[in-house]
Parts: sequence; structure tokens; C-alpha cells
Amino acid sequence: MKFKELSDTLETSDEGHLLLEMAKITNPSDNVPRGGSIYIYGSGDDKKGEHGDPHFHLFTSSENIESIAVEIETMRPTGLFRPAKGVRSVRIRKLDSWTGYGDFKKFLEKWLPMESSDIKGKSNLQIIRIFWNKSNPGLRQVDVAGLGGVVKSNRRKTI
Repeated sequence: MKFKELSDTLETSDEGHLLLEMAKITNPSDNVPRGGSIYIYGSGDDKKGEHGDPHFHLFTSSENIESIAVEIETMRPTGLFRPAKGVRSVRIRKLDSWTGYGDFKKFLEKWLPMESSDIKGKSNLQIIRIFWNKSNPGLRQVDVAGLGGVVKSNRRKTI
């Protein structure tokens, strides 16, 4: 994308999520398929009907052009998003299955219960839930305490 095209997409808009209001959850060492990454958006407001159910965005490439919204409590995909004007992301298509994105479903099934590489003793799912709650205090909060411990550790054993 040329600079002129990019700057044209950064105009003001009232739709979607502001891309600057995100917390990146994954690290390069997590090996998200297709070079992707996971982000949590913040600053939603229930009174304005922003955000909907608790969810995270799984970007489908290293260019962060397209993301899948995934409900935190069910791990169900709900929509495909792309950037639009105003550095915002808007839903371009509703998703109700992982068709075409099976590699991401497999990744999440393995990665979510693993110990976070950033916070020892917490699973990646717990980290996602904690970041949702902290980033969206005006929205419905998700349970963190009832998740139990880490299922698998992604840390290498040392001698």
C-alpha cells in the first residue's frame, strides 16, 4: 500500500474499533499461523452499545490487515474485520464457523491453555480475560478466577 492510500484510510470515521486502543497479547515466539497476532481492544461502553460480547481479535497475517473477532467465553468466531477510515476496523463479514481458518482454531486450542510467556503461572486464556476486563471496565467482565491453573507450559525445561 502506498503512503497516499494509507493516509486516505486514516481519515475520521465513527464506525468500528480504533486500532490505537489495543493491547497485543501474543509474542513472535507464539508462532501464530500466517504470521498473525492477537489483540484486545479497549474503551468500549455498554451504554453506547460498543463492542458487544467480550472478544479478542486474531489478526490473520503479519500486515494486520484482516482480523477475526473471537468470543472469549465460547471461542466462537463472530466476524471478519478490516481497517477502514479513521484508523478503525469494521466488520466486513459475519463468521459463524472456522471454515477457511482451521489453522487458527487449531492454534487457539493448543495455545490458550498454555502458560503465558509473559506472566508465569497464568494461561494465555487467563491473560486474554484479564486484559479484556482491564481494557473495558465499562463492559461486561469475564470470569478469570474460575479457569483453574495452566494446562500446559510453553516454557522449555532447563537443567
